[in-house]
Amino acid sequence: MDDFAPMSGEDLVRAVLAEIAPHEVSQIGMVLAAYRRSPWPAVPDEGGRGHPTGAGLPVDQVASWSAFVAAFIGQVLATLVVEEGAKAGGRSLLARLRKPKPRLTVEVPADLEERRLAEVRGAALQAALDRGFPDSSAEQFADAVVTKLRPRRS
Repeated sequence: MDDFAPMSGEDLVRAVLAEIAPHEVSQIGMVLAAYRRSPWPAVPDEGGRGHPTGAGLPVDQVASWSAFVAAFIGQVLATLVVEEGAKAGGRSLLARLRKPKPRLTVEVPADLEERRLAEVRGAALQAALDRGFPDSSAEQFADAVVTKLRPRRS
């Protein structure tokens, strides 16, 4: 039986950020508000649309962890929610074929399997490296995401 309350995507962003960049936690409200208005990718395409400053963030937030963590968690949760819905038969075929819209207001799935957690960890590590974070920081981020997603059992 789980011994914790359901967590939203925004709660997950705060928890991961508190572990890897606690000095940015006080500013996360602004980042989450901007993300809700106009989600951006964790790793913007070169020359493409979706750079964090396009969502109304100050330039100094572009290199921060907070903008990256919000974007990564938003995309991962969107994918997990679509997959969970498809497994439960709650999504139409068309909905499963569309690229999921990033969302942080959804509840974080509480019972992810180790195989799925390993996939999320790999994606987190690669996204952080692609965004230009140093190897050790990327590893710390990937570990924090999986730690916060791992089901806690009593």
